[in-house]
Amino acid sequence: MNPNQDVLCFRFFKLELKKLFWREYIHHNNPVAAALLSKMGYRQEEKVRVKLEFLRMLTRLKCDPARMELIAGFFEAYLKLSRQEEEQLSQELGRIDQREADIIMQITTSWHEKGKIEGICKFMTRRFNADADEIREKVQQVTNPEFLDVVMEEVFAADTLEEAQSIIKRAVGKSLQ
Repeated sequence: MNPNQDVLCFRFFKLELKKLFWREYIHHNNPVAAALLSKMGYRQEEKVRVKLEFLRMLTRLKCDPARMELIAGFFEAYLKLSRQEEEQLSQELGRIDQREADIIMQITTSWHEKGKIEGICKFMTRRFNADADEIREKVQQVTNPEFLDVVMEEVFAADTLEEAQSIIKRAVGKSLQ
């Protein structure tokens, strides 16, 4: 074999996402395009609009929850809104079609609820050495979002594992009524 001979040669196209204009991709029903919106070229003052259009794309894609979460996770990793921008996004949601806004709110609410459940599990595992799977199974039975907020606050203030478990048990009971 000749030492100057190529063994493998790869050829590929370079895709510079920052040079792509995000508005050209918002009407595509492509999950990859949706995820990559956050890496495409947009001005700083367009961040809220990019996120709104991303959320609208998610409603059209009709992906299963796991894929939707994966797409959103990628998007969120690269486009983060400040508190003020999040408030502006909420105002923008109030200006779009009510049915579409309701679907978007259901999607984002489920992500928030899942995050709260995971936070409670991690806290109890870290603080009380509790079994995360067992806690998750119980906390997921809390179906009322307001109860979930209360559970989170009270569990974080609990001094013992037994006290935290009692808080969760009461919330599950209230939620099932």
